[in-house]
This record gives sequence, structure tokens and C-alpha cells, in this order.
Amino acid sequence: MVIKARWLAFIGPKFHSHALMRKSFYARFGVPIIVVVAIMFPITVWAAILALASNRNDVKEWLPESFQATQDYQEFQRHFGNETFVLVSWDDCTLDNERVDKFAALLSPAADSSSEHHYFQRVMTGRSLVQQLMSPPENLPRGEAIKRLKGSFVGPDDRQTCVILTLADEGKENIHSALESIYTTATQELGIPRESIRMGGPPVDNDAIDVEGERMLLTLMQLSGIVGLGLAWWYLRDVRLTIMVFVGGVYSAAISLALVYALGGRINSVLLTMPSVVYTAGLSAAIHIINYYRHGRVQEGLFGAAERGVKAAWIPCSLSAGTTALGLVSLCSSDLVPIRNFGFYTSLGVAITLGFMFLYLPSALQIWPPTMHRGQHSPEDLSALDPRHRRRMRWLGSRIVARPLLIWTVFVVVGGLAGSGLHRVKTTINLMSLFSPDAEIIHSYRWLEDKIGPLVPMEVVLRLDQQETTLSFVDRLALVERVQTAIETIPNVGSAMSAVTFAPDLSPPKRTGGLRRVLLNETSYRALLNKRLAAHRDDFVREEYLADDAETDQELWRISLRVAALADIDYGEFIHDIQNKVEPLVEHEKQSGIEGIAGVTYTGLTPVVYMAERALLNGLVESFFGAFVMMAVVMSIVFRDIRAGLYTMLPNVWPVAVVFGTMSWLGIALDIGTMMTASVAMGVCVDDTVHYANWFRRATRMGLNRHDAAVLAFENSAGAIYQSTVIVALGLVTFALSTFMPTRRFGLLMCTLLAFGLVADLVLTPAMVAGAIGRFFTRGCGPSPIRNEENDEEESSSGDEDQDVCAA
Repeated sequence: MVIKARWLAFIGPKFHSHALMRKSFYARFGVPIIVVVAIMFPITVWAAILALASNRNDVKEWLPESFQATQDYQEFQRHFGNETFVLVSWDDCTLDNERVDKFAALLSPAADSSSEHHYFQRVMTGRSLVQQLMSPPENLPRGEAIKRLKGSFVGPDDRQTCVILTLADEGKENIHSALESIYTTATQELGIPRESIRMGGPPVDNDAIDVEGERMLLTLMQLSGIVGLGLAWWYLRDVRLTIMVFVGGVYSAAISLALVYALGGRINSVLLTMPSVVYTAGLSAAIHIINYYRHGRVQEGLFGAAERGVKAAWIPCSLSAGTTALGLVSLCSSDLVPIRNFGFYTSLGVAITLGFMFLYLPSALQIWPPTMHRGQHSPEDLSALDPRHRRRMRWLGSRIVARPLLIWTVFVVVGGLAGSGLHRVKTTINLMSLFSPDAEIIHSYRWLEDKIGPLVPMEVVLRLDQQETTLSFVDRLALVERVQTAIETIPNVGSAMSAVTFAPDLSPPKRTGGLRRVLLNETSYRALLNKRLAAHRDDFVREEYLADDAETDQELWRISLRVAALADIDYGEFIHDIQNKVEPLVEHEKQSGIEGIAGVTYTGLTPVVYMAERALLNGLVESFFGAFVMMAVVMSIVFRDIRAGLYTMLPNVWPVAVVFGTMSWLGIALDIGTMMTASVAMGVCVDDTVHYANWFRRATRMGLNRHDAAVLAFENSAGAIYQSTVIVALGLVTFALSTFMPTRRFGLLMCTLLAFGLVADLVLTPAMVAGAIGRFFTRGCGPSPIRNEENDEEESSSGDEDQDVCAA
């Protein structure tokens, strides 16, 4: 009976509370919401895993279809398609080693046809090409044959060679498996140690981006989760709340990945950072919701605390998530597909995360309310708002507000000096800069370029109109030879190959007659040579240096050159140098009477990368100003004054100007990982400015002057501002440990920008609103007609019910 009485005494108040809350939304739907969340969790995780499995990177797909460089490259692939080559070599891969031929035979399409997979369309070796050039119709001496292949198939020592494999369609779709089959064949069939095998080429680049992007990903995500979990517990000091927040953050990250799968997207190396961005944004929103919940519960008790918390939190949290989403949406203006996808999916993830938190977290708080210590009768008893904390914030805020002129001077000078370097901003998408100096691909490329030659492809296609040209086949080859010779004089060109490489010497042979050299009849020789070469025209087509365009009735002559991958080359200037060599020569040929030259196309990986670099810089400027305008408009609407909206952006533009300006002065180029940070960081920093400005408006509504209102706003908002900023910054800085350089730079730069943004929000913003500028933030916030000291104190500490923009 005693046990029964105690049990009834324990559950009686709970039954009474549930009876009172029958009309409460979360009392009625909290349990069903949690049940649905629990049921959907494994489905969401499954979709997230499928999204991660779709990780694939192809630099050639970074530019949109509308770009001329993309269209030119697609046209080139339609006719030649040899860009998907893999170059393989090892220490003992020489012209005298018969194992080279055996290796090629094992991977040839003939051998591959008996296999379940068909990865390779064609296999060439330096040995086979030397023998081909020494055979009819070329009949070149061995030394001349080696000379023609030097820098592409034969190394500078005239011995080291390589195997080049062209991928078939299945190989293009399964690059990693194709490369693994190369390793397997070399190690198991020929006994070549795996560590001595070096591979290069565009497919190797793309696979390395996949591998390096995924390497340590799980570890970094776990570390980011642990950091967020630790910070959440440190600020909340409640195990139950910490678990709720952590589960919500992990769920949010999974939702962001599941969205990619659900919308038919594909993960790439840039999108791999998205889950952590959404996770930290979810933690920040959850902490704000819990803080509002605690305020409401302490003031008015457990009954309806979840509803009151949401009611008080939805305006500031929606503004916070909205500005972050705007910063991300602005990235959708970028011409680079990975950045555009990052902006779209991450902004969508942030928005859905906020809605998820408004449903899940209050429901969890309703079902499992945290323990409140006895004696907590006011918000000042909360750990984040204890008297000591408030006194420290009040003291710091008063010191800042007391020195507005000094603060303005420091910020203007620092911003001006650093920001003056913004005109020097440089961008780069050098593929090798994506990898750590210790990455395997860097060692392979360094070895290959030292032993064989440059590997980055560039293609020049000479187009001849077959209806208009009067050139014979040998004359067309001679024209290609002149263009190739001009290109080879450019310093950064490592090697060049064309149909001329696989043709006999086009100049007539010489013989000695008496005391002078007598030339053979050139006309007769060229007529004979033309007949022989025309008979072997199909051989040039098979070598993929000649193609026919049926649509335009043009003959396409390909000149393939290579550029050093590890050299610091300005691709824009390099392409300009090639054009300066080729265009005058072509114009001279036209003026000399040659008809039918339809034009020259410059394509390949180099122009695509150059256009991507230009798109990166343009996207940085466009997305930043787009985010600035959108946020300024929103803030103008929120504060009901366009001047307030513009002034709100000052503390958020300052860190971008300082950090990016300093990088420019130091010569640090922006890459695909750092370009996104400006708009994202500005969106996150605006959140803090909004929270502070809202508290400032509330304080002026209480009748305080701008100076006192600035101090009171600092006292009430500084804790939440630095808590949310630290969670986001430290959650993202864990990616600085990544071996994939864009991910590393993204984490480091985001942390740096948020740190400078925190300084601006907690120092420049109070100094700004305490002066004459503050009047623009107080429109529509006149003092309430009835006030007393007790109400003022209560208002300054909580105010969760007021839904005016002046509310916290």
C-alpha cells in the first residue's frame, strides 16, 4: 500500500499536467512526431549512404553545357575521344623490356573480351609505336622514331617508355575498378610491385579526387560530431538535452545527404563538406530553441513550455537560418557545377533542418522534459545567464560602447589596409593543387614528368572544308606540320603529336651527285608520297589524329600537346600564347592562296580548367554581392529602414574584406574549396548581428537611451552569439585535418572568417548602434507607455512571448 501510495503521488501530477495540456500541439502530436522520426531514421540513413556511394568527380563536367569550352570539348570527344587515356609506367618499363608488350597484351581489348568487364578500348606502348614508325610506310630509322615519340611515349633518356590505355565506356563509368585492374594485372601477372607502378592522365586525376575526398571523411565527420557534442554539453550542462541536440544534428546531416539521393543528384568532393555545415547549423538552432524553452519554463512552468519556446524562437531562428540559406543560395549563381550544387543542396538542407528542429526538438522536450533544479525561479539562474556571466558581459559591453571612435578607427584602418588587396585576388583550379604534397598522385606525376614528359592535355584541331580546299593529302599534312612546329616553339609545351608523327618525312630525300647535292624532282616525289599516304588514310583515323565531321563536311586534323601538371602555369596566358602562334600562321596560309581552312579550335582539359578558373572568380564576385543584396533587403524589411539594413551588413562584410584581402597580399590563390566561404560565412555572421540588433531594439523599447541599450543588448545576447559561432567554427575546423586540400582550406578559412566575424559582431556592432547610427535600428520601437523597474528587469531577461520584431 505504501508503494502504491508513493507511485500515485509520483504519477498524479503528471496525469494532471497531461490533462491540462490536451489542447497543446506538442502534447497531442509529440509522440506521433517522435514515432515518425524514429521510423524515418533508418530510411534516411540508407538514402544518405546511397548518396555517399555516388561520389564521383570529373573536372570536365564542372562547367555547364552552355559554355563554349564545354561544347568544344564535347565536340572533340565525339570525334576523337582519346582524352580518357591512362598512362602507366614503372621503373623497368623500357623500350628493351619485353614485359611491356606482355602487359599491354593482358589489358588489350582482345584479352579483355574474355573477361566479365571491358574497361579498355585500346592499348598502345612506346615499344609498339617505335616498331610501327620503323615499318612501312614510315620506314624511319630507330633514332628518328624515338625522337618523334620523345616527351610523350619515350623519356628524355631514350629508354624509359610507358603504356597508354584508352578507356572504353565501361571503364569511363567505373574508373576506380579500371585502375584497380591495371594494378592487379601488373602485380599478379607480371610480379611488378604495386608501389613502383605510376599512373597519370585525366581518369587518374578524377579517381584521385574521389579517393582523397573520401579519405578520412568518416573520421572527420565523427570528430566534427564529437566537437559539436562536447560544446553542446558544455553550454547546456544537461545530459538529456545534449543527447536531444546531438541526435537532431546527426539527423539533420543525414537528411541533407538523403536530399541529394532523393532529388537524383550526385555527391562530389565539394558536397562532402555539406553534412558538417548542416550538422553545425542544426546544433546552433537547437541550442537557441532550448534556451528559449528554458526561459519559458522557468517563467511560467512546465505546462506549455514547448509551445512557448517555439513561439519565442521561430522569428530569430528563422531569420538566422534564412540568412545562412541566402548566403548559400547565392552560390547557385556560380557557373561551376559543384559549387552551384553545394549552394542548392546545403541551403535546402539548412531550411529543412530548421523545420525538422521545430517539430522534433519541442516534441522530445515535451515527452522527456529535462530536470530543472529546485530554486530556479528566474532566467538569471540558468547557467548561460547566471549573475556572474551577466556581470562579465555587462562590464565588457560597457567598455566597448565607451570607445566608439577608437573602435571605428581600428576597424576602418584594418579593413582598408587589408581590403585594398582585393583587386589582386587570384583563383586557381590547378588539379595538382587539390592534393596534399604527400599524396600518392603527386609522387606519381613528379616521377612520370621526370621520366617521360608532361601529362596535362591540350588539343588544337585544324578544320578544313573538304568542299573548298584544293590541298592534296600530303599538302594537308604539311600544313599540320607547320602548325605543330610553331606550337612546339612555345616554352610551356612539353611535347606535341599529330598525324605527322606517324607519317614519313614529307620533305623529298637528297642524294649526292658529283660535287653538289641534287634534289629529286619534288613534284614527282610529292605525287608518289601523296598516293601512298592517301592509301593509308584510315590508319591516321585509327590513330585518332584525323576525323571527318559528317555534319559540316569538314576534315579535322588534331594536334595534341602536353603541359606540365606540376608547373605553376597561367593557363590563360598559355592559351593566349598558342593562339598568337597559330592564328597569324593560319592567316598567312590563307593569304598565300590556300583555301578551305575553316578555322582552329582550342580544346582539351587546359581550356576547360582555364574557363573554370574564370568562372570561379566571377562566381565569387557574383555570389558575394548577390548574398549581400539579398541579406541587406531582408534586414531592411526586418528593421523597417533601408539604412539599418545596410549598416547591418558592415560587420559582416568586414571579415571577408580583411581575410580575403590579406590572402591576396600574401599571394594565396582561391580555389574551389575557399571560394564558397565568403557567402556562407557572411550568412552565418549576419545571424549574430540580427540577434544583437533585436536585443538593442527591445532595450530601446523599454525606454533606455542608445548607450544603455547597447550595453543591455550585449549583456543578453553575447553569450548566445559566441556559443553558436564557436559551435559552427570548431565543428568545421576539424576538416583542416583532411588530406584533400579544398576540404582542408574550406575548414580553415571558415573558422578564420567566423572568428573575425565574431569580433566584428561583438565589438563593431555595439560601437555602431550606440552612436548616431543606432537611431536607424529603432524605428517602430518606441518606449512602452507603462513601465516599472520590475517589468524592465523581467523584459530584459526573457521576453519570450513578444512576437514583434523587437522581441529576442
